[in-house]
Amino acid sequence: MSAPACRHSGSKRPSGQPDRPRPLWERLGRMLAVRSVGVAVGFMLWLASDAALAAEAPPASPVLAHRQMVVSQERQATRIGLNILEQGGNAVDAAVAVGLALAVTHPQAGNLGGGGFMVIAQPDRNILAAIDYRETAPLATTRDIFLNPQGNADPAKSLDSGLGVGVPGTVAGLALALDKYGSGRFSLATLAAPAIRLARAGIAVEDDLADSLARFAPRLQRWPSSAAVFLRPGGAPLQRGDTLLQGDLAHSLEAIAREGARAFYTGPLADRIVNAVRSAGGVMTGEDLRAYRAIEREPLSGNYRGYDIVAMPPPSSGGVHLLEMLNVLEGYRLGEHGERSPQTLHLMIETMKRAYFDRVTLTGMGLAYEGACFCWWRKRDAMASRRRWWRSLISRASASLPWGLRGSVSLSMSTMSRAESNARPGL
Repeated sequence: MSAPACRHSGSKRPSGQPDRPRPLWERLGRMLAVRSVGVAVGFMLWLASDAALAAEAPPASPVLAHRQMVVSQERQATRIGLNILEQGGNAVDAAVAVGLALAVTHPQAGNLGGGGFMVIAQPDRNILAAIDYRETAPLATTRDIFLNPQGNADPAKSLDSGLGVGVPGTVAGLALALDKYGSGRFSLATLAAPAIRLARAGIAVEDDLADSLARFAPRLQRWPSSAAVFLRPGGAPLQRGDTLLQGDLAHSLEAIAREGARAFYTGPLADRIVNAVRSAGGVMTGEDLRAYRAIEREPLSGNYRGYDIVAMPPPSSGGVHLLEMLNVLEGYRLGEHGERSPQTLHLMIETMKRAYFDRVTLTGMGLAYEGACFCWWRKRDAMASRRRWWRSLISRASASLPWGLRGSVSLSMSTMSRAESNARPGL
């Protein structure tokens, strides 16, 4: 889910009010109030027990900043983005550097072969922008491509074959963002240089990557090129403390740094992508790659208790449902109940549940969203929803989930955010 860029238009904290440590959920909520140039790509959701975290890691300490901040899934990539800001770059410059670095340091999600979304706010230039660079289906894709002869869904086709590979958008999207919204102080080659160095010199395999490699080793073993990079010579996955070397990735990044995005979508690198996909049973062609374009869309906008919010529009579900949830919650005096009270938690949980129900049932329509009724992200419809929903405290949404959707969902996508702030102290 793309994190929105926000600015505050309401009152400041009363003078003399003492600062106090904020709980994690409240600090996350306050991220919505960053008055900043903000860029966010992609979405990462995962669950872990508090007991496991407490046993394996020391208590987390918050990182505070007044002017600028970089947040990503991986420490080295975050540091690269912060270095760009310290050298005078803007949030988009940092986002491009981090995006390329994550292809090296977080291979289980950050990569050149995927796609994403980017929301940009540059108040000094009066710019609000949203870039859609999600993967697209190859032209030869048909509506029943993932069905078996009996007309039923065949997960192996979408998960374990080249048919599930979309035309990648990451390189085109990052290049477009840098060209149009970067500071002009950094070339693509300069921003790619740290990623290239890490790919060639290697990175130490740490806990998260080691766990991922162990989980997906059977799949990696099927493809010799993947096994050569991510597995030991005997076929076992790389372990914590091993060094991950990615020479081919360094070569690809060097081509992009030297020739720009066209090196990825045309020429020898594009030919290798097509050959790999088709050898795995896919239908991608060179024309699919040549025709790919990142798309600029009109951002969604809303407000919540004096904060202006700019978020990613569909085909991302994040912006629609963030605004939907905030519009509903704005009608309740959460502060009067207390931040961890049963009443507050119940209202938040039920609101999120219904928003994600909408995500399942409505946002699959993709670009057809303009003709659909995503009504609850409009305040007037959220008011009617509140009156209808809360006549009963018993939720019935889970009983009506379509297609038998139950149980847990594990999503692994990369999230990164950059922010530069012109906020006054105290917000």
